[in-house]
Amino acid sequence: MVFHRLFLRPRSALSPSPMLLLLLFHALMVALLLRPCAGAGVPSPPTVLRGAGVEPTSVTLRWLPDRTSVEPATSYVIQYYELPSEPGGRRGRLMEETDIMPPFYTVQHLKPHTKYSFSILGVNSWGRSRPSQSVELETGQLGWFCAHALL
Repeated sequence: MVFHRLFLRPRSALSPSPMLLLLLFHALMVALLLRPCAGAGVPSPPTVLRGAGVEPTSVTLRWLPDRTSVEPATSYVIQYYELPSEPGGRRGRLMEETDIMPPFYTVQHLKPHTKYSFSILGVNSWGRSRPSQSVELETGQLGWFCAHALL
């Protein structure tokens, strides 16, 4: 008699049915199993970043888009900063050029005769890739002819 009282109690109107609990559990398991891994669709970083042209106030960069990503990059971000001119000096502020489409780009408005570090990131609907391997480039010296042409 005590056994019946503990385990065969009547269901109240507020308690969920066993079938509903089973369906909710099944839906939760399916959602967890079908959920993509974090970062699964983020593109891999572009490769072979190199300077294709260096001027006194601009640098043209070229790179190869990564072809191994499940979701390829739809645009790119170039990150760069000025390197310290003296050992132990502070680097410049990190700058970004965003929404870049082709696999080459000219970064403008740089300081003449200055070293910069550049890296590039692929971007898609999942987010940004890790930065590519960086490349260090020095802008050219602003000569008399160039300065005269600017006046």
